[in-house]
Amino acid sequence: MSYGGNSCYSGSGFSSPGNWMMFRGKKVSNYTDIEEFSLNDEVLFFPNPVSEILYIKSPYSINEIEVFDITGKKLKQSYYFEDNNYRVNISDLADGMYFINVKTSRGFVTRKIIKQW
Repeated sequence: MSYGGNSCYSGSGFSSPGNWMMFRGKKVSNYTDIEEFSLNDEVLFFPNPVSEILYIKSPYSINEIEVFDITGKKLKQSYYFEDNNYRVNISDLADGMYFINVKTSRGFVTRKIIKQW
C-alpha cells in the first residue's frame, strides 16, 4: 500500500509513513493513537454525471446537504429528510461542475459532481 509516495504495511504489524501509521489494517494517528475516520468510502453519490436527481446513500443519518458552484457560491441547502433515501434535485442548475457537501452524524464529506443534460 502506498500513501503520498510512502509505503506502509497494513497487515498485523505497523508502519509509519508520516504523521500517521497503519496498525492491523487501520489508520492511526502517531500523536494520539486514535483511529482516524473517513467518510469518503462510506457515503455514495450516484449517478455521476447526473442530469436531474442526485442520490446520496450513507450508513449514517444525514443532517445537511449543500450544493456549491466552482466559485464556492452556495446554490442549494437542505436540512430536512423524510428517510434514508437522500436525493438532491439539480435539474434547475446549468451544465457544469459542482461540489456537494454532506454533513452526517459522523462528519463531513465533499464530492465533485458533473451536471450534464
